Amino acid sequence: MPLNLWRRRRRRRRQLLLLMHYYLCSNFYYILGIILLILREEERIRKLSKLTNKPDRNKRYTRQRLEAMDADEADKLYRFTHFTREQLFWLAPVLLDETNWTESRDKFDCVEGLVIVTRRLRNYCDWNELVRILGRSAGSLSRIYVHCLQVIDRRFSHLLQFQPQRWRHLLPYWRRCILEKQSWCPPAWNIAVFLDGTMRPICRPTGTYVDQQAFYSGYKHAHFLKYQGIVAPCGLFVQMYGPVEGRQNDRYMYNLSGMDLLLPLMNHAGINYCAYGDSAYPDTIWCRSPYPAVAGTWESRVNEAMATVREAVEWGFNDLSNSWRSLGVKPMQMVNLTYPGLQYRVATLLHNVRVCMCGEDLKVNRTARYFQCRPPTAISYLNLDGNDQWQLPSNQ
Repeated sequence: MPLNLWRRRRRRRRQLLLLMHYYLCSNFYYILGIILLILREEERIRKLSKLTNKPDRNKRYTRQRLEAMDADEADKLYRFTHFTREQLFWLAPVLLDETNWTESRDKFDCVEGLVIVTRRLRNYCDWNELVRILGRSAGSLSRIYVHCLQVIDRRFSHLLQFQPQRWRHLLPYWRRCILEKQSWCPPAWNIAVFLDGTMRPICRPTGTYVDQQAFYSGYKHAHFLKYQGIVAPCGLFVQMYGPVEGRQNDRYMYNLSGMDLLLPLMNHAGINYCAYGDSAYPDTIWCRSPYPAVAGTWESRVNEAMATVREAVEWGFNDLSNSWRSLGVKPMQMVNLTYPGLQYRVATLLHNVRVCMCGEDLKVNRTARYFQCRPPTAISYLNLDGNDQWQLPSNQ
């Protein structure tokens, strides 16, 4: 190579490097200036929020304030908590005591406690942002929230356990609703409920590598907690089992929950009924799953027909997560810190109560609307009438 050409290329390469260095440095200082402006603005907003977000006792959602609300504010309350004013007045004394005290001696009534729980589960919002809305300090709101979750779970967690004696008499009605919707469903299977699992994201657990590996799902490449639910055609979760580590599969939850011993209890008038799940579950007498069929055969047509019906259980989990959106926010799902399993169980219980109150409302219960299946009354579901069996509403 000639010497002049080599010098010319080296000079050109040096000029290009200087130009790239100037371009990167100029952009770096420009971006650094923008970041400093953003941090300065956030600091100003934070100082201003400390002055404005002060607790105001007059803004607390007590029974007296709800009774004094006009019609417009009462209508906005449903979007605020998923319950109307009349429903809050009826449900709050059932779930909580009239007057409650936390361990730090925070006093609140049942209506205010239920509003705090539903507002927190309804949509994720920082406690400092809720100080101005709910009229309490951030620490007080957090303590009341955890206290109410523990009380509700301690009193009504049995409603999420497998109790066929309460809804055994509804099994023929549920089977008939499924057969009317899908004629390809084999009548000999006697399918009455649907079985499936779900995964809820959580923050990466702090601790040893073993703890993080237990919750890590190689399929989703994130940390999860898993739950197993049994959904009836009326849209209710007759069972919610969990939480389980995210690395486990649906078959592991099936064996761990003892479904082989519980599902045979679904019988009425000498007829055995079964649940239907996806291909991850075993194909037994009391738990049916899709055929390992070849395309174009009768078994493949049955699988396609049952796949459309089995979407009902997916709708149930979807309605649950859409109604209580904070369940999908990772900062609120921290193991050993924010009680993610406790939040999910209470949210499932509130979802069932809301389904019983709203009936076949499409926005609340798509499953019941699809199968044209009526849910039981809220009084019979919560076992307030002294009758252990679920009762359908008489006015429908």
